[in-house]
Amino acid sequence: MRTPAELYRPSERKLPALVIPAYPKDWYPHTVDSTGKIIHRRWSVYLSKVLSRYVVAVEERATECRVWFCNFSWAAMCTGWTRRRHQCHKR
Repeated sequence: MRTPAELYRPSERKLPALVIPAYPKDWYPHTVDSTGKIIHRRWSVYLSKVLSRYVVAVEERATECRVWFCNFSWAAMCTGWTRRRHQCHKR
């Protein structure tokens, strides 16, 4: 009987290139923590543990904050955003 080390061969397949997202300058980048959360302007938002250690960006719109991962809109973070106050609030 042969051991796994005797049977192992490195894969001939090449890994795809790592994609590093680039976000517009007026968005706010955040690194997702190990629990799947980001903190934006004192708001703690759970996204997903799948995104742990990835960089997402928050886009502040007139009525909401959107969380983006690459070119995918992951979540609408809040409603009632006012740029003058620089905070999210419930209506």
